[in-house]
Amino acid sequence: MRIAVCLKEVIDARLPLKVDMSAGRIIPTSLESRSILNPADRAALDSAMRLKEQKQATRVEAFSVCGVEGQEALWYSLARGADYAERLGLPIAGAPYTAAALALRLAVGEFDLICCGDETLDNSSAVVGPLLAELMDLPQVTSVVRVRECTETSIVVERGLERGHRELVEMELPGLLTLKPDSAEPHYVSFRRLQEVHTRSIPVRQFELSSADTGLIWPKEAKFAPPRARVKKAFTPDARMSPAERMRTIMAGGLAPQEANSKSPIIEGDPEYVAEQLFRFLKHHEFV
Repeated sequence: MRIAVCLKEVIDARLPLKVDMSAGRIIPTSLESRSILNPADRAALDSAMRLKEQKQATRVEAFSVCGVEGQEALWYSLARGADYAERLGLPIAGAPYTAAALALRLAVGEFDLICCGDETLDNSSAVVGPLLAELMDLPQVTSVVRVRECTETSIVVERGLERGHRELVEMELPGLLTLKPDSAEPHYVSFRRLQEVHTRSIPVRQFELSSADTGLIWPKEAKFAPPRARVKKAFTPDARMSPAERMRTIMAGGLAPQEANSKSPIIEGDPEYVAEQLFRFLKHHEFV
């Protein structure tokens, strides 16, 4: 079984950053600019290495479309246990060109599984993986939070949905997965191992692509707009209460004290009635 992992170095978000709203890019404000392996790509690499440990005769190869300054991720993949790493040179930046270069390279490798990060920290476009699957005409499963089972012909994964829901998906191989950062526990390598792999040379393959080589219709001018804030209902105590009553209400999580002669909050009745009343309560307070 052959597994390809797509990696990318991103700016360390722990350093002071500034966002250019007009261009939609992150500008480091610190004099020391550091890069780290994208967390989602690291999870993809860890998931691939876990499959290698579970299945014999499995080969893991890492690829990255970057310059010389971004090949630290490839060295890390070798230190992590990858069998091969290669850097793809591309003079044009952009998600469609990155996906096109990866598609041209991975198409000749006859890989059974391609693992990508769900999104990157620098732009969070989350389109390279789906574009790559579209160009290579492969089935894909996005937002994977766990790899359950893998055979020679298929793989079973858990896909994350909104509000914490999950769905179980089985995909035929060959195929492509995009994994979430928390889909695999991070595995740390020793500093000595990292120093050893830095003595190895990373093969480089150059690509010369134009807009017609991507095979995709992409807008000539991209417009970036900041996301609108989602206003949620905030609890405010009744102004007619005394300061002490308002403080008790806030500390109680918004639950007003029950009067002695008030109606009991316990719902009684048949199961269907109780379930209906509970659902209405959760719906009213926007829990569901």
